Amino acid sequence: MSEPPALPPIGPAADSSTGPRWPIAVAFLVLMLVVGVAAGFGAYTVISVLRSAGASPSPSPTATPNGTPATTTPPSATPPATATPRPSPPSPAEIEAEIARIEPAVAALRGLEQRRPVTTRLITTAALRERIAQEFADEYPAQELADLGRLYEGLGLLPPGSDLGALYQDLLGEQVIGLYDTEEKELFVVTDGPFGPLERVTTAHEYTHALQDQHFDLDAFLPEEHDQGDRTIARLAVGEGDATLVMFEWAQQALSADELLQYLRSSQDPAALERFAKMPAILREPLLFPYSQGFALVQDRQDAGGWAAVDALYADPPASTEQLLHLEKYAAHEAPVEVRLPDGVAAALGEGWSLGVEDSFGELVTRIWLDEQLGASVSREAAAGWGGDRVAFYRGPDDAWAIAWETHWDSGAEADEFRAAAAQVVGALGSAEVATRDGAVSVLVAVDAATLAEIQAALRE
Repeated sequence: MSEPPALPPIGPAADSSTGPRWPIAVAFLVLMLVVGVAAGFGAYTVISVLRSAGASPSPSPTATPNGTPATTTPPSATPPATATPRPSPPSPAEIEAEIARIEPAVAALRGLEQRRPVTTRLITTAALRERIAQEFADEYPAQELADLGRLYEGLGLLPPGSDLGALYQDLLGEQVIGLYDTEEKELFVVTDGPFGPLERVTTAHEYTHALQDQHFDLDAFLPEEHDQGDRTIARLAVGEGDATLVMFEWAQQALSADELLQYLRSSQDPAALERFAKMPAILREPLLFPYSQGFALVQDRQDAGGWAAVDALYADPPASTEQLLHLEKYAAHEAPVEVRLPDGVAAALGEGWSLGVEDSFGELVTRIWLDEQLGASVSREAAAGWGGDRVAFYRGPDDAWAIAWETHWDSGAEADEFRAAAAQVVGALGSAEVATRDGAVSVLVAVDAATLAEIQAALRE
């Protein structure tokens, strides 16, 4: 169901003819869920999804037909200096035998019958990273990544001069351990390391995605629209939350106390966690959201009605990240308002202007944007009344650019609260303004004051 790294909502469109890919999980998230969720910790995270196009199998994998795991697990850990040497990698036959033991247990736990075999491909870490890097390059043209990066820079979400493509590649490469391909119906398993508790838990997660795919058609589950990022992330959270809950329940049943401790240690590589923590929030938090908030949703549904209630999520998924942040809004089916920016803005800006990227940020990215300047408590309150939004980046001649972001709110009071918070943020952005019109709050940012005046006029036409 989705993206290698995880481009926030506004990521470039995926070819609707190809299947998305389930993202690889992060050790930090797994640790947070294992330790934090048990203590009632509600993680603040934010969205994103990278819908990668299908690609041919990577170099030299060994293929064997059997049921497959799905995608979500921590990165392979770098042992501390005091760690004992890692054991030699198991043979392909040993890995396949272990996977064959995991699959029926997961299927029984989840209550989903395996309808057909799933090919497992054994692959080196380097080959899997190369495969994902190529898919990323094929899916995200340089111009689209440049536009997206400039959008984030313009809103203060990335430092000036950031290389968004390189940042995503670094983020993704850090996390790779396995991948379920919804187009090829194949599971890729890294085999140049041990196949211990971490890898077995990953397999349980991966195989859950394969079962989901056979029963609920993950390719069809994501919206076909290429510019509905918030909705796409909300749906991604269903599958990732489902697989994460299964993963944890399987681990509790199948792993000994010593193996659980080994799993936790192997998913806590301090160097990897530090690098992940230093990533910009607009990249880091979206990667976590489908797992953490999806887990909360699925656990809530499973507690209420068992796995049948979880199955029902695929027919009646959340419509927005807002519904995941406030589960009562999912229960009430509080749908987001459809927001449209005026047509012809680029033409009104003049010769050489074009629309770069356009999408919906949703409540989660709205939170991230506010949080960069105002902190979590203020950002949560100010974003909580989100009702819908649309954001666009316009590219002009001579490196000119402009951003228009229109937001709608549940009430006038909520709109006023966001406007006041947004005004504090745009004060640090240079040529920018926050304006209210017909109950909507718009954030406009441009390369300079003259361009800001031009987009103000273009939006009024």
